[in-house]
Amino acid sequence: MVCLSVVMRILLLGDVVFGILSGFYEQYALFFLSIAILYVLLTISPASRHHGVMALFVYSFLICIPINLRMSVHYSEFMSYASTPTSLTVALGVIAYIILSSIEEIVLCLVGRILWGEQSVMLES
Repeated sequence: MVCLSVVMRILLLGDVVFGILSGFYEQYALFFLSIAILYVLLTISPASRHHGVMALFVYSFLICIPINLRMSVHYSEFMSYASTPTSLTVALGVIAYIILSSIEEIVLCLVGRILWGEQSVMLES
């Protein structure tokens, strides 16, 4: 069982690296493939049996950083053509990054919740 857990962690780490590289090279199809692979790996992983949504939240955050940065930079470049001040362009880029990250995490975790149903409670009050 330990061997399977180590293999799954290596596969998840490889998927995170694959997703990050797809973001740096602006390969959006590979990014969506990386997210799909993440869902499959978390579904079959024994380590995330009852905590799949939490693991999905952490791993998808790491995968989505380069794509969100790239899209925020494109948005900032677009706003710079609209003759807005530089400080406003940077502020709008940061706001766009935060909004993109939030929307992605909400959608991905919602899909994970639909796929995996009820999860175990992480912290009891």
